[in-house]
Amino acid sequence: MDQKEALASLETIRTILERSTHYTHIAPAGIIAGGLTATLAAGAGAALDLGPERPREFLVLWGLAFLIAVGAGLGASALRTRRRGEAFWSRKLQFVVAGFLPPAVGAGLLTAALYDTGRIELCPGAWMVCYGIAILAVAVVLDWEFRATAWAFLVAGSATLFVLRDQPHLCLGFAFGGLHVALGAFRLVMEGVDSCRARTQLRDSRT
Repeated sequence: MDQKEALASLETIRTILERSTHYTHIAPAGIIAGGLTATLAAGAGAALDLGPERPREFLVLWGLAFLIAVGAGLGASALRTRRRGEAFWSRKLQFVVAGFLPPAVGAGLLTAALYDTGRIELCPGAWMVCYGIAILAVAVVLDWEFRATAWAFLVAGSATLFVLRDQPHLCLGFAFGGLHVALGAFRLVMEGVDSCRARTQLRDSRT
């Protein structure tokens, strides 16, 4: 085995190890679709003036956006696993769901309490903080860009809670929209780079 073949073999081993330790079924298309959904919801909410002063409409709008985004993400991930010939409901996905569930329940309880006390303007920041915590809870099986995104959500949530309460749609559009689109685009580019690098190494190993 020459040096080129050895390097190709090492790259293959590295890829296998990453797949065995990281959850790699999160499709960039699903992340981007979720971000675009949030961006559209933010635009619609601002245009229709569905602010916290109209709590039911506000919660319905963002509840629908959440369901659509989750559906798009799960659908894209399921399609990716099918193309790879792998199981969708894997142990790593079970770990991710188990990690996300407590913060999601906490966000739901906070939303109910804030609605009951008439403090809906605090919901956007609370959602961002809970979402950031949820990502960090499962960060051990995710790549570094997800952890960076989680901290960005914590920062955005803190700013929304204490400084930008009167701009809920702008903040939600930036966080759940802009950060997701940026993350999905980055993942798309990196996967293309990795695929191109793997093809190049395979070609070089054959020459």
